Amino acid sequence: MIRIFDRIEALGLDRVREPMVKHIEGRLWEMRPSGRNMEGRALYVAVKGRRVIVVLAFIKKTQKTPRRLIELALQRAELVQ
Repeated sequence: MIRIFDRIEALGLDRVREPMVKHIEGRLWEMRPSGRNMEGRALYVAVKGRRVIVVLAFIKKTQKTPRRLIELALQRAELVQ
């Protein structure tokens, strides 16, 4: 994850693309670290002032992100301005 944060800081959020990040829905995006045994994911939103707020981090055990985790992240994203 740190590598992705560093890349976003260096290049800007608009220049970091798949496979590092993937759009989920609405303003929700997923950080997808790569490497051996990398199962963690982080769902985030971009907010004013070029800030990135991670609203949910989890260990991914299935190929698709579970809908309940997306819903939880969307609820948390509503609280972030």
